[in-house]
Amino acid sequence: MPEYNTLILERLGGESRLARITLNRPEKMNALTGELFTELNECLHDLEADQSCRVIILRGAGRCFSAGYDLTPGRERRPGERRYQTVDGKSRTLMMNVRTSMQQVTDVQMYLWNMAKITIAQLHGYALAGGCELAMMTDLVVAADDTQIGHPGLRGLGTARNGNIWPLVMSMRKAKEYYYTGDSMTGAEAAELEMINYAWPKAELDANTIAFAERIANGSADHLAVLKLTMNRFYENMGIYSSVRSATEQDALAQMTEWTYRFGENVREGGLKHAFQTRDEPYGDNEEFSVVKARPERARWSFAAQTLCAGEFDSADRLRRSGPADFVQETRRQLGAGASVLVFEEREAAFGTGGRAALQPRIQIGVFVVRPAQPEVQPVHGAEELRQR
Repeated sequence: MPEYNTLILERLGGESRLARITLNRPEKMNALTGELFTELNECLHDLEADQSCRVIILRGAGRCFSAGYDLTPGRERRPGERRYQTVDGKSRTLMMNVRTSMQQVTDVQMYLWNMAKITIAQLHGYALAGGCELAMMTDLVVAADDTQIGHPGLRGLGTARNGNIWPLVMSMRKAKEYYYTGDSMTGAEAAELEMINYAWPKAELDANTIAFAERIANGSADHLAVLKLTMNRFYENMGIYSSVRSATEQDALAQMTEWTYRFGENVREGGLKHAFQTRDEPYGDNEEFSVVKARPERARWSFAAQTLCAGEFDSADRLRRSGPADFVQETRRQLGAGASVLVFEEREAAFGTGGRAALQPRIQIGVFVVRPAQPEVQPVHGAEELRQR
């Protein structure tokens, strides 16, 4: 296998049908550079051409997935690393060159979207700024439940050059909230918002991600590529291409706002750490706001029903006053001893309270009721409908 300066490539799973790419700049929290994107682009193209590779996992070495773009002033660049001239001899900004240089990164991000392989981002520690942008472009995302996911660069450093595609993976209100504040969320909260697929304890993350990838890899590489193309086409018709390209151009534009100028001045006056501290100080630790957005402390129960013959999933009312065991007992009591109540799925998840690490249980179950006189399966949609039946 090829050797890289900024990546580690492994083959895993049965018949080596999984590939795992590890961002390998742990001493820099896997900060993203031009060299890393160039190597990632080459690696992805090689894997796309390999019929034996069915699913690609992308993760980070060390403490995190990636803390974002490498902003180190005067960073040493390797020979052959491409640079764009972004100012002229009089230090005037060459806006189109700024935009074009940014587009090179966006093209690699979009290749994750376009390539004929299923991709999974495996997040831990931090997936911030450019790290968040990169993760969002994979097909599926999983994370340790305490991972910090967000884009603090929205605070005076520009805009996410792909918009994190948040409008496509979150509700409009939440997408705007996190975009306007630059706040981060935990992996557990991201799973609750359905921004990512799953959040697991960190100790289980590697094994669960591989098991998830293996489940998908039961299909052949070419067939999975057709399935991906089918899904992607819906979002392409919604405008993901034009939206991502516009976001990149707006990132170039955002380099010339009052807030961005002030951040640059703070870097020149006191260094990068000082600039970050000055920028983030007004946000504090969100202690006061945490009280505002905290969810109730007691556990919530969510019930859902599924039609067996059609396999269609239908959302159900939430029953807040009891857990599933009490619900089943009450159902049997109301419908008579001859009724059969089947719990077809029980899944534990977790969500944060007040933006902190505290987790509360949430169990989602599906319930079917079979009456003695009616052998057909009838979905129960909520407590009130249950009483009427």
